Amino acid sequence: MRRLQPLALKGLGIIRELFRAERVVMAAEVDQRQALREELSAPVLEGIQRWVRQELPRQVPGSAPHAALQYVHNQWNRLRVFLSTPQIACHNNDTERDLRRPVKGRDNWPFAGSPRGAKAAAIYYSLIGTCLLQGIDPRAYLVEVLGRLDEPPSRLTPHAIREAWQAANQPT
Repeated sequence: MRRLQPLALKGLGIIRELFRAERVVMAAEVDQRQALREELSAPVLEGIQRWVRQELPRQVPGSAPHAALQYVHNQWNRLRVFLSTPQIACHNNDTERDLRRPVKGRDNWPFAGSPRGAKAAAIYYSLIGTCLLQGIDPRAYLVEVLGRLDEPPSRLTPHAIREAWQAANQPT
């Protein structure tokens, strides 16, 4: 097993600090995240940038550490987007996990019984995944939609149903 270089360990330590700060940020309400990010995450990110600028010239061009630091340097503006967008996390772990679901589904679709069954399964996977992203219970959504099949399809999407539920629960 290869041992991590001290430079890599230092980088992972700094990234751990960012994830610790972001754990606090993402636990807060969306309207509080911007201030928390400025207080907790932005200083850590500035430290990462200083560290990259300091270490990059010390590395041998073409080496793995140089390539990694150069990548961070080149992507810096993209890496900072989360600071000004309180709705998103500082990582794409959720997206990566969600992208794996259809791949795993494809492994199971041959057992759907027929092409029509596989298509139905794909539709249900998509609906359930969209419900989860909208923060609504997929079962409650399906019960609601089955009672409203005479309405236009645009009013039956998980997003539209969530908005209707929220409007119905607004205090008057």
